[in-house]
Amino acid sequence: MIDKQPERYTAHFRDPMVFEDNGIYYMVLGAQTEDLKGRALIYKSEDIYKWSFAGELKTNMDDFGFMWECPNLFRISGNQFAFMFSPQGLKEEEFKYQNKFQSGYVIGEINLNHISLEHHTEFKEIDKGFDFYAPQVFNYEDKHILLGWIGMPNNECEYVSAEDGWIYGLTMPRALKYKDGAIYQEPLELLENLRESKIVDLETEIADSYKITLDSRTIECNLDLDMKYYNDLELKLKFTNESISIYYNKEEEICMLDRNNMELGGKGVRKFKLKADKSLKLHLFIDNSFIEIYYQDGLETTTFAYFPKYDDFEIEIKNKVNINKLQIWNLRRINYGK
Repeated sequence: MIDKQPERYTAHFRDPMVFEDNGIYYMVLGAQTEDLKGRALIYKSEDIYKWSFAGELKTNMDDFGFMWECPNLFRISGNQFAFMFSPQGLKEEEFKYQNKFQSGYVIGEINLNHISLEHHTEFKEIDKGFDFYAPQVFNYEDKHILLGWIGMPNNECEYVSAEDGWIYGLTMPRALKYKDGAIYQEPLELLENLRESKIVDLETEIADSYKITLDSRTIECNLDLDMKYYNDLELKLKFTNESISIYYNKEEEICMLDRNNMELGGKGVRKFKLKADKSLKLHLFIDNSFIEIYYQDGLETTTFAYFPKYDDFEIEIKNKVNINKLQIWNLRRINYGK
């Protein structure tokens, strides 16, 4: 359909995403200029077969990484569009851009006649974990559904499963909602069909600490913690003598994810800003090698791989804790086949 990239762009020209608007089809591609700047290019078609180059998507991000991968453009409200993409080459900061490559979005007014995204917001990462990359957005029953790639390019040595011929994976489908100027993510409601049995159902429990031993590492955990009278919190996912920790400090509005106490796979710390004045809400999905966590109803998420040496699994909330709600379900396996 397209013989080659336009002039002034390198061969880093890939990841087409097609959408329709007012009877015209548009193709968005990730690209790189000859002076090594990330860009998104737009092609147009009236029949999906013949495509013409419409131009480079104009934004305020003139110097924002050396390559933009996996671009997505989708309408979220009126003439407001989200432009989601994966820029490579951003400089790490204390609370953002901490992975080798990033994924996120800006929101602005689309002008498809001038191929521009106008009055757009600053770039916001869509996931603050260790291993999220290259999200793609699909339409399903008038919803925007996101699937992300669990795996960081060029970090193959961090995935122990590669020794057995398996590496990377996909996130669960996430429904996207636009509110208060941001995109919230929540697990697609159909995922509730994976719930096999509810093993914990608590409301309003106060304790100096809380600990529960689980028989399975394939669980869903919905947790709401009262933060009105507390400033610090630590939640630990423990696997015998290994652990992954989530720390939260309300005064500084800092959340920190720490997997340095794992022996195999990737290590490190991820820090991000999170506001939780009255309560801290965590929604966790855990299977045998991946963990997805939704914070504050999906305002932030962290996705990452983990490889514990032992099957023993315990959840511990340290310090004095006031639990508004705690629900844990065992999840059944997904079987692909006829």
